[in-house]
Amino acid sequence: MSISIIQNKIKRKRDSINDLRKKWSSEKEKEARARKDINTIKMRLAKTKSTSSQKSKLSKLDRLEKRLQSSVEEQTNINKRLQKEEKLLTDYEIQLLKEQEKESKKMEKIQTVREFNITRNQENINSQLSLLKEKYQELTQEMNHASESFYDVFISHATEDKDELVRPLANKLEDYNLKVFYDENTFKIGDSKFETINNGIKNSKFGIIVLSSHFLDKPWPKYEYTGFITREVEEEKKIILPIWHNVSSDQVREFNPNLYDKFALKTSEDSVEEMAKKVIDVILPD
Repeated sequence: MSISIIQNKIKRKRDSINDLRKKWSSEKEKEARARKDINTIKMRLAKTKSTSSQKSKLSKLDRLEKRLQSSVEEQTNINKRLQKEEKLLTDYEIQLLKEQEKESKKMEKIQTVREFNITRNQENINSQLSLLKEKYQELTQEMNHASESFYDVFISHATEDKDELVRPLANKLEDYNLKVFYDENTFKIGDSKFETINNGIKNSKFGIIVLSSHFLDKPWPKYEYTGFITREVEEEKKIILPIWHNVSSDQVREFNPNLYDKFALKTSEDSVEEMAKKVIDVILPD
């Protein structure tokens, strides 16, 4: 296959990938609007006493939940198609580099005057080929994990705080249709804790950090917190949502001055219901 034909195939694949990314972004916006509308109707439904109004709102809620489910399923389908298209693009790029490598070898034999430049180009091609092979392997692994989850929020906490605060908060957030990364509803038998938590940190929009004396004394929650700090620095946006639970200002300041500077929710001031609503206001802003 000639280089020009392969280049045309690469161009078409890149155009196809760009179109799929635009469709994914559009479905993501639909999902966000549906979640927001669902939460609004749920709040209004709780205040509605009229039977006819309740039936109307329940009917609308059912339509919105179906729309939300459809959007989430479409995003999954688009992600699968996108991964396949990216794998094919990588195949073509590898094929192109191989053809260019063959062409470079021919030129090396025919044009000895350009021997130095050809050698340099050859090294560059080999380097790119090696990188693309690594990318190919990574994409192959990603295709085997096509069902990997994406979460609205990750709750980093110490086990001792689970019963009193973390479980009720996670349940309340899920009542509002948020997808929550929380060990009790995320881990499955045989899962690697390290890999699952890393995926949760990487694929969560926000990270709730439940700061307590138990949290400050344990290494594993600190590891999760460090992961979210790294994301905030690299992505230059707010990700960490701190909650103070039976912990003093001095303890937080000593643990991390930057975290102490962040505005935090406090269990001494807000109920679980109130904290859940304030978290929703950040994750699903008007």
